[in-house]
Amino acid sequence: MRILFGASALLWVMYLSLAATWQPDWMPDISLVRRLTTYEDPLDGLTRSIYAFAHGDIIAAFKLNPMFPAYIGIVFYGIFASLRMFFRKTDSINPMPILTVVAITLILTMVIRVLVGLPIRG
Repeated sequence: MRILFGASALLWVMYLSLAATWQPDWMPDISLVRRLTTYEDPLDGLTRSIYAFAHGDIIAAFKLNPMFPAYIGIVFYGIFASLRMFFRKTDSINPMPILTVVAITLILTMVIRVLVGLPIRG
C-alpha cells in the first residue's frame, strides 16, 4: 500500500510538470462528461491553463479554466497527503475536507463560467 502512495505523488508531480511544459495543441478531447452530456466538464481547460500560467499568460490561464489555482492547490494537497502516507508520518487522512473542497470548486467553476459568459454546452 505504501508504494501506491509514493506512485500517486509521483504521478501528480509528473502531470504538473508535463502540463507546464508540453505544447497542449496535440492533446485529444478526452472529456467524458462532455461526450456523455454535451455539457462542459468543470475540469475542461485545466491542463492548458497550467501551461498558459507556466508560460506567463495569466489572463489566458483564467479564461481556459477560471478555478485553476484551486485545482492546483488540490493537486498539491494530494501530493502532500500521499507523501505523508508514504513516509508514514500519518496512518490515515480524513478525505471529507478535501472532497468538500473539490465539490465546491467544481460547482464554482460552472457558476463562474455562466457569470462570465463562457460556454457551458459543447
